[in-house]
Amino acid sequence: MELMNYTEKMLEYADMLYKFALQKTGDHYEAEELAQETFLVTLEALKNGKVIENMKAYLFKILNNRFYESIRKKYKIPTVSYLSMGDEEKAESEYDDTDFTDSGLFKTDEAQTIRRELAYLTKIYRDVMVRFYMHSKSVDEIAKDLNIPLGTVLSRLDTGRNKIKEGVAKMNNETYAKNSYEPEHLGIGINGSTGMRSEPFSTINNLLDQNVLIVAYEQPITVQEISEKMGIPAAYIEESVEKLVRNELMQKTGSKVYTDFLITTNEDAVKNIKAAQKFADDTFDNVKDIFKELFDEYRKYKIFDKFNDTQLYSYVVLLITQNSFDVIKSQLNLIEYDDFPTRPNGGKWIASGRRSPDGYKPQESLIPKYHVSGKYSSGDPCDGLELMEEWSTNIGKTHNANYEAHYINEQQRAEILYKIYKKKDLSAWQMESIPDLVRLNFLSDNGGEKEVIVPIISHNDCHTEIQSRLNEIQPRFNDKIRDKLIEATKNNIIKYPKHIKIIANGVFTGMFGVIPPAYLYKAAEQGVIEIKEDVNYPVMIMVEK
Repeated sequence: MELMNYTEKMLEYADMLYKFALQKTGDHYEAEELAQETFLVTLEALKNGKVIENMKAYLFKILNNRFYESIRKKYKIPTVSYLSMGDEEKAESEYDDTDFTDSGLFKTDEAQTIRRELAYLTKIYRDVMVRFYMHSKSVDEIAKDLNIPLGTVLSRLDTGRNKIKEGVAKMNNETYAKNSYEPEHLGIGINGSTGMRSEPFSTINNLLDQNVLIVAYEQPITVQEISEKMGIPAAYIEESVEKLVRNELMQKTGSKVYTDFLITTNEDAVKNIKAAQKFADDTFDNVKDIFKELFDEYRKYKIFDKFNDTQLYSYVVLLITQNSFDVIKSQLNLIEYDDFPTRPNGGKWIASGRRSPDGYKPQESLIPKYHVSGKYSSGDPCDGLELMEEWSTNIGKTHNANYEAHYINEQQRAEILYKIYKKKDLSAWQMESIPDLVRLNFLSDNGGEKEVIVPIISHNDCHTEIQSRLNEIQPRFNDKIRDKLIEATKNNIIKYPKHIKIIANGVFTGMFGVIPPAYLYKAAEQGVIEIKEDVNYPVMIMVEK
């Protein structure tokens, strides 16, 4: 057949080809481009001597291939071909007399559903399905590629097809569609020391990892089940799971995986706070004389002149309660640091986490008001200092303070304050931080003269005047609260899945950390101290070498 006759034959299908292209792309401009490209490719083939027996089938085959090629380039993902494209004559016969404009088989939305379900298959099924349906490989070739028996290939193809059918059916199910997964946020903390690459914190670096851990928390679950619950292809889930298992945040049991650390909820946190409030209500009157006694002793020392009464009282409450908790923890047979598991890259830790729904606003709840972080000690925070002790609470923010100029970590803040104390020059970057430090009550501004209002004490004063008086008073406090605290602790144990191997001490001691703020708010309620919402009362001490 001459080229002119071929061209006339092509034009007979122009309208039908354009409608098919529009059906696939959903865009008039893209449909015109795709149809024109199909004609150009066909003409080029004819010029090179190609003999086309079935023009209709050939045109639609070319358009179909070019469309999926554009999808691959656009999204950098594999596509699903519904027919195994073998030799051209076979393909032409398969397209012959097919009404492509009405065929549901090639509709774009269905193709996307099939591609989605293929992506949700786990690796052992995805490997054979992709090779067979997308790369047109034979069963023999797939068996050789994967080094598995022919029967296994056939079995996995059959299972894979069934899983895709099930997935498509679920997608069309109204109830299933309503049960879409809503991502949550998972904050991680540890008891112990991190690995050399900051494991486990560096392991959980995105929302995907966090939600994999949440979904696999209640019971062991397969990767494909995680994939279906989250609405994310199994390939991504597999990569995340492998990393989390390798870094010992998840464990494998057969074909299933599970999260191997305690995850609490905001409801658990609120329960702890309410238990701490009740404990403070029941015991504050019994121990407030002990707090006052140590407060009065420390107020005599010149080293605490920098603290106002609220800061010094906070320091006393935090010191006494923390030391008491350490004693009581030992009586609860909790895991000591030496018994913590050794983790990858030299870590030695037990993790715990708290989940929060997307859009959750902690500032609107009780939780931030009862936050305590510390006691924080840092060896050699800067030249001239031996260590720095900090307690960050809602009342007095230190390392959790909100800096407006730029973020300052504890070492940077210590260096700025110590340079001002020693009257040394600051860099431009350090100068920019001064307004924040004044606003947060680390510095005072008297007519332009900046003065450090953080106690800076000697090594000797730290260990004689502070620690010796604390050691004298501490046993009396322990005697007054020990039994009540142990009882309250046992009544407030957090529930957790029994498959978790090592449980963080927080299961038993979750309320410990929020008792100090409960005591402080109780003291403010009784007029012992003053707490103004717009004032920061940092509790920080720097010790010179």
